[in-house]
Amino acid sequence: MFPSVVTNATAFANITYDYLVIGGGTAGLTVAARLAENPRLTIGVIEAGKFYPDDPVVNIPGLAGASIGNPAYDWSFLSVPQPGLASRPIFFSRGKLLGGSSGTNLMGFGRASKPEYDAFDDFAPKSGWNWDGLLPFFGKSETVQASDAANVGSGPIKASHNPFFPDPVSKFISSMNNLGIKSNPNPTNGNAVGVANSLLTVDRTIEARSYAPDYIRNSRSNLHVLPEAQATKILFSNAHPNLIANGVEFTWNLQTFTVKAKKEVILATGAVQSPQLLEVSGIGNPDVLKKANVPVLVDLPGVGENLQEHLFLNVQWKVKPGVNTLDVLRNDPAVQAASMAEYANNHTGLYTLAESTMSFAPIASITDKKRLVQLTQLFDKATLSAKRSSLQAIQYPLQRSWLTGGKVAQSEVILLNKGLISPVAGDSYIGLLGGLLHPISRGSIHITSNSVADSPAIDPKFLTYEYEQQVLTDILKFMLKLEQTPPISDIILERTAPAPKVKSDEDLLTYIRNTCGVGFHMLGTAPMAPRKVGGVVDESLRVYGTKNLRVVDASVIPLTIAAHIVATVYAIAEKAAAIILSGH
Repeated sequence: MFPSVVTNATAFANITYDYLVIGGGTAGLTVAARLAENPRLTIGVIEAGKFYPDDPVVNIPGLAGASIGNPAYDWSFLSVPQPGLASRPIFFSRGKLLGGSSGTNLMGFGRASKPEYDAFDDFAPKSGWNWDGLLPFFGKSETVQASDAANVGSGPIKASHNPFFPDPVSKFISSMNNLGIKSNPNPTNGNAVGVANSLLTVDRTIEARSYAPDYIRNSRSNLHVLPEAQATKILFSNAHPNLIANGVEFTWNLQTFTVKAKKEVILATGAVQSPQLLEVSGIGNPDVLKKANVPVLVDLPGVGENLQEHLFLNVQWKVKPGVNTLDVLRNDPAVQAASMAEYANNHTGLYTLAESTMSFAPIASITDKKRLVQLTQLFDKATLSAKRSSLQAIQYPLQRSWLTGGKVAQSEVILLNKGLISPVAGDSYIGLLGGLLHPISRGSIHITSNSVADSPAIDPKFLTYEYEQQVLTDILKFMLKLEQTPPISDIILERTAPAPKVKSDEDLLTYIRNTCGVGFHMLGTAPMAPRKVGGVVDESLRVYGTKNLRVVDASVIPLTIAAHIVATVYAIAEKAAAIILSGH
């Protein structure tokens, strides 16, 4: 099992590979495995994290999220202090293991709506980057396991529904229906709007996480994957007019190695570390590079700009005695031990469950027409300023059309069947996460030194605009309506967050500023767009100014989507592999 995973860095470095992939995460393993299907090619993958094939913290659905913030599994980046969020530095989880963030995420597996993928066409016209062009690659990556029908697809990533649900789930769905959010029986068909029990990346044949290493379970002798090896620089030979990437410098066990590539280098280290590695290698904004003492090889000011991320806030209620939630695993050691034993022996029980009940809604669905007009005016005030970039001049009209059109979600509400905010022993809770899915603030990620060992400066510029502040306040007010909306209101005893005294819009916004976190869906920092508007890669995901360096990960997505992004990243990597293979 996993025959491609190697542990000898010297032997790895002594091979000249056709393709070198930097980053063995969601996208990197996908593209590497697909390239390796051509037996005439050799592929090497460098991954900074360890491989945890049998780790319960990674594999058990009921422990999803337990690895977040643990340095054994997580890069745990911090932003610079955010003025819009009470000057707090914000935590960003990034998976530091073979599989990347597909091994640390909360397992939600969905797609955005068709117009959001069709928008990619505005940045790379007539190149097949749209819903119809991506759909075959979504399908190629996944197998949807159905309890009542034949499986759909034959891809490496298994997607499934929870086998059963805690008590609050059906009540939450009914209450959302009562608030005007309809159930969506098929949210992956191009219309993601509505409330549903989402697919999860769980292989129900073994009741364990399905993630990027599933691409290399039975892989070929022409693919080598080296964990615990951190790329420190991409190496180039000077050529006119475009640089040729010919190798990668990396560290392994405190030693420095160089490995060579014949055809291409593929950068797949994610929305934080892909721009970081481009910059330390000499590709980026000359002002940034010179400050960090990095020689400028390619003047490409879009590198590290255009950062977008979903902001999430929390609501929590204590529920009445007798309501079955997942807090029983926290409150009753005997139940917890018995449930873990049941999972270990039979692969059944509470530890087979991950949180999966989600609502995606346009702002028009959670407020009234008068309010939508006000919000649209605030959107225009923010986005029609003379300061907007050429890239934003493409982005903002798309986002405005989605805001006013009512067909694309701007908000997400996730049901949590347990307490996360200072839960009291013996009590049971339900919670909600409410997300702003189409922010208009744009942040940046830039190096502060010439070494990847130093974390880059991450500045998302959260809640820069009154529009975003007001939309997030409206999302919170909508969430609070649930405490008066049956049948979910029937099981609620009291609200514990925000405190019941938090009522005015001003107080609600203060609560948001003091408590908001992120969805760990960072993207956009090496966008696929024309170079003249701030793009970093072309429609083949090739870095401008280079002949054979590509970026394949979430950083190439030019405009954020109303979805948890892992399924989209798999599809992008599948399409990238097809593009690369078609050229060779």
